[in-house]
Amino acid sequence: MGKREVIKHTETQSHKDLAKTFQFQARLQFSTPSLNETQQRLRAELKMAVLTANNNIPLAFHDKLSPTIRSVFPDSKVASNYHSASTKAMCLLNLAVAPLLIEKLVESMRTQPFSLSTDGSNDSGLQKMNPATVRMYDLQNDCISTRFLNMCVTSSSTAESIYSSLNSKLEELLQCSSPWDLCSAVGVDNTSVNIGVRDSIKTRVLQQNSAIFFNGCPCHIIHNAARKSSDEFCRSCTFDVEELCIDIFYWFDKSTKIKNSLQSYCTFCDQDYRAVVKHVSTRWLSLEQAVERILKQYESLKSYFRSEDEPQPRFKRLSDHFNNSMTEVYLLFFQNALSCFTQANQFLQKEEPLVHVLQPQLLSLLKKIFGKFIKPSVLSVHVNSDTLVNVSFSDMSNQLADKDLAIGFLTKQTLNQLYEEGDISEVQKKSFYKAARHFLMSAVDYLIKWCPFNEELMTHATWLDFERRLEKNFDSVEYFVHKFPKILGNITLTS
Repeated sequence: MGKREVIKHTETQSHKDLAKTFQFQARLQFSTPSLNETQQRLRAELKMAVLTANNNIPLAFHDKLSPTIRSVFPDSKVASNYHSASTKAMCLLNLAVAPLLIEKLVESMRTQPFSLSTDGSNDSGLQKMNPATVRMYDLQNDCISTRFLNMCVTSSSTAESIYSSLNSKLEELLQCSSPWDLCSAVGVDNTSVNIGVRDSIKTRVLQQNSAIFFNGCPCHIIHNAARKSSDEFCRSCTFDVEELCIDIFYWFDKSTKIKNSLQSYCTFCDQDYRAVVKHVSTRWLSLEQAVERILKQYESLKSYFRSEDEPQPRFKRLSDHFNNSMTEVYLLFFQNALSCFTQANQFLQKEEPLVHVLQPQLLSLLKKIFGKFIKPSVLSVHVNSDTLVNVSFSDMSNQLADKDLAIGFLTKQTLNQLYEEGDISEVQKKSFYKAARHFLMSAVDYLIKWCPFNEELMTHATWLDFERRLEKNFDSVEYFVHKFPKILGNITLTS
């Protein structure tokens, strides 16, 4: 409707009559309850406590916050009476906010399906903490939300102890003898205590509700696949990329003099000085970043370790690496090979639910790695027949020749240049290709062994992926109806 039509409508008699009617209608009055000074002060203290908790600010911050608020707002009666140090803030959160949030969460858990996740703390104290979080659909905010349920504390790390703590807490909160009926899935890491086939948390929970889906952490699997492959590469050619990254970081970490010395070499080599990235073996995404940072100032590092002379064993190891012409080739290979692991890991760390795209993403990762060393003719047959996990990747007749391996353009260019200039021998070149094959074969072997490629629920869950709507049929809907009868009820499916 355009402007002319609107003006024409306002000039009609019916519109004028309705406008007169509205003029004489009584208006609804909405009044907000007024708060006295004490209530206003309590509201301010409560809001500040929640604000610090939401932003992970230590509660000790409140010890300085209270006097600051009183001095900054001297003309405010609420501010002048504001007294909330760390102890009071902790009490407000634990005794006022937490019970209300837990009550609302438990109320929803009694009527809605939910999934549960837990992970244990390190065994460094007398007690082991197992924080339990709940993931469910939030009707009020129309989204999937994750909520903290309870810190289940145990005195040991056995499956029996952890399960008993979780189960008793669920029974206590939900006030029922079958708290697992509406639970659809449990997320844990991949240890035998959690998902072992005999005596584990998984076996005990499935005795309560056999429909519950247990899913290990795919990010752990991807990280472990890259790490196992790096170990296999090291066994083949004795180059340990993790050891190199760690040695470089700790060599430059504590000494300003050594850092300034490296900066002078960077200036000499016409490169920008960059701080060395710390690699931690348990941090999923740090290895590729550490390798990239070394390569960005490789010439400067090589010049430094070839020119300086220090007696420490760490320096001797680094000097041996940078005096070896193959080190740059190794690092370039890892820069290329690790990127697909990092991309998959980053994708799976999104906030939104990803169960419907997990299996396709893992298959995509497997396909990318296969594409680096398996012949396209062999790979295409298995891709078209959905039998990617059945590729005979250890059969050399199915693998590409050395010169055709997808090890990265810069890797291949640098390797060939060093060989043509006589800096490396034919034996070193063949040894590198052998190590690269071992890396790739180890990666796909680990992924096939541990990833849920044949998990029926994962396969049917792809039905929820809009991009795959033409590939799916009603069988997937029927699967979930039969899989979760306690959640969906006795639904009768008709054609």
